Amino acid sequence: MSVRLLKNWMWCLGLLVMAACSDEEVVQDDAPVIPEQPAEIASVIDQYNADIAAMQALFEGDAEVVNYTQEESGAYRLELSDGKIATAVSRAEDDADIPLFGVNEEGYWTVQLNGESGLLTDMAGNSVPALRKTGKGVYTPQVALGEDGYWQVSLNGNQWKRLSDTPAADMTGKTSANFSLYKSVEMDGSGQLTLSLRNGEASVTVDASASSSAEAWKKFVMGSEDNVLLDYSYAGYKHGEEAPADGFAWGYEVINVKDYMNAHSMTAHDAFEAILDENSLIRKSNSSATNANARIVIYFPEGDYVLQEKGNTERPYLIYGGNFIIKGDGPDKTRLIMDNHIGTNEASTGALISIGHSNSPRNTANSPSRATVTANASKGDFSVKVSSTTDIKPEEWVQLRLRSNDDGLLQKELGPLYDYRSGWSITNVPGYDSNGKSEDRNGVQIIEFHQVKSVGNGTVTFYEPIMSDIDVSIKDFNNGWEIRQFKYYENVGVEDLAFVGGESMLTPYYHHGEGVDTSLAWMYDYAYKPLLLNRMVNSWVRNVTFDSVSEAVTFDQSANCSAYNIRIEGKRGHSAVRAQESSRVFIGKVRDESSDDVAHGQYHGCGVSKPSIGTVVWNCTWGTEACFESHATQPRATLFDKCSGGLVYYHAGGAATEAPNHLRDLTIWNLNVTGTTDEKGRSFSNDFHWWLPNDTWWKIYPPIVVGVHGASVDFTDEPDQLTYEESTGAMVTPESLYEAQLERRLGYVPAWLNAIK
Repeated sequence: MSVRLLKNWMWCLGLLVMAACSDEEVVQDDAPVIPEQPAEIASVIDQYNADIAAMQALFEGDAEVVNYTQEESGAYRLELSDGKIATAVSRAEDDADIPLFGVNEEGYWTVQLNGESGLLTDMAGNSVPALRKTGKGVYTPQVALGEDGYWQVSLNGNQWKRLSDTPAADMTGKTSANFSLYKSVEMDGSGQLTLSLRNGEASVTVDASASSSAEAWKKFVMGSEDNVLLDYSYAGYKHGEEAPADGFAWGYEVINVKDYMNAHSMTAHDAFEAILDENSLIRKSNSSATNANARIVIYFPEGDYVLQEKGNTERPYLIYGGNFIIKGDGPDKTRLIMDNHIGTNEASTGALISIGHSNSPRNTANSPSRATVTANASKGDFSVKVSSTTDIKPEEWVQLRLRSNDDGLLQKELGPLYDYRSGWSITNVPGYDSNGKSEDRNGVQIIEFHQVKSVGNGTVTFYEPIMSDIDVSIKDFNNGWEIRQFKYYENVGVEDLAFVGGESMLTPYYHHGEGVDTSLAWMYDYAYKPLLLNRMVNSWVRNVTFDSVSEAVTFDQSANCSAYNIRIEGKRGHSAVRAQESSRVFIGKVRDESSDDVAHGQYHGCGVSKPSIGTVVWNCTWGTEACFESHATQPRATLFDKCSGGLVYYHAGGAATEAPNHLRDLTIWNLNVTGTTDEKGRSFSNDFHWWLPNDTWWKIYPPIVVGVHGASVDFTDEPDQLTYEESTGAMVTPESLYEAQLERRLGYVPAWLNAIK
């Protein structure tokens, strides 16, 4: 939108005429030509107003510099103690097109515009005090480009006054540097920053030496042009703002499994199945059963419950429903036991408890398009322009997605890995198979699940920032960027219990059965999977122990779910806790203590798989011979935050055809490295690469690495291996990026997060 369209009402007030101001523009024959201003100038002016207020606070001594960073352009970004973010750019030459504010020796505001300078005056023609030393109070001017095309100023945000009788010049190409208040910005060796005004001779020196935060954090806080960090604070249940209530506090009907077993003379397996069937959560007696609002707590009081009995290899019924909770009396008291593996091969195996919606968002028939995106947008934006909002409703969850193999997009997505793309599915052409179904695993796949906050005027606004740059020129499959329907359940919880694998779990663990009987490979990886949550939002797994399992828990095609206070113990297996093709999942405080005679911890630590985005893995541990999971098929924007574990090649995971292991915006913050040697005795401590030209199994887009410490790791200095590196060998402040971002957004650290530290 043009800046000319912003403030007609302000212009009317600014004229302060006695006659009523019409909404209709009066065009005179001799009216001056008013240039159409670029939309981006509005944000530049907003920053200019912030800089004016910050300058006044610094001159008055009302604020201190708590952090600063210098951008590549030479500009300084300052964080003040009052929360203001200011820019300070040295600019000796004047720009006559821009109103330049200053403060004179007496403490009054001055303004310079169109080659003329003088005192700033109010509506009555009085000089406007800037500093308290005038004894006349203080005012902070706000400048705006009115709809009338003239520069105007306000002292109260309501009444506006023209600064000139000449319309503003075309602001195209003007940046924050053009709006600089300072002719010089100088930092000495002791951290003293001297700012000298362009308008007038006044200057101020402030102490910026207290700044101790990581540069990456400072650049994020201050919105620097070279900031590399995304905002991960929206991850988790209810956007990280609160924890789900205890299972008994929801007001749901409580069904006691032990009482049910006794009343019906049933085994635990049969009782659990019957409860699910009676509540239309499985398709046993009703082949189309589903219950989005079950409103029950399936309560397992203290005791052992065998849910997969010896000799039984049958896959349990899938559970279709929402708004219910599976709850025990604590992981040390309630145990759900698998006395046998599920299935007889990889194709027939499954999870002991699998909860989800039946309709995949990949199925184009079940997830029809609601709108195409019609304008470019950037990472961090909350809104997108769309072709229609008719079928998009506030509070519902949708998928924002793209499928493409556009070559320019591939170059951007793959970066330095582009030259090694041969045979990767990301390069294949998306399309449809012979049955008309989408070949959804080909090409660039970007899926972001979002909750709609509002719709209107051709715009959809989400509760969460988007984490991908949107280029609407890419339209080589379907309609390019689009919003599609997303079918899901919500408010499903699993809490306060333990899952125990069977005695027949193979040990020691060999990845895919490598080096042993290949016919048993599937059993090493998949035979004992206790829990899967599929197509869920605002759901959780907490206070749960997994004992001797192939995989702990996976969130698949889900959004804003949380898993925390998790312990993995017993025999070592395949994987820990993962987000798979999901958005903004929070995985926190997972302690992996599984082991065997070969290594410690699950083969894959906590992490991501498939087109997940915005995942936060916080304060988790994995084995000394292992690594975080990054299981290929296009995960993006993952934060590993103050975690502890091994850092070795090859444990990330993923098929050769689905490389790379991870794409852009992988962020590793304050990782405590506990080992750099894998279970085969290979050491990776020296000349550590994030991708290898001739090795398909280790291909990670250059990550952002800050505060890696613990065991010594020497990251290679070869080009294109790291997007950003800071403080290797020592921790940085803040200790947790997720926590700091949450606190910055909310103004406090949520109680639930403090409770699990």
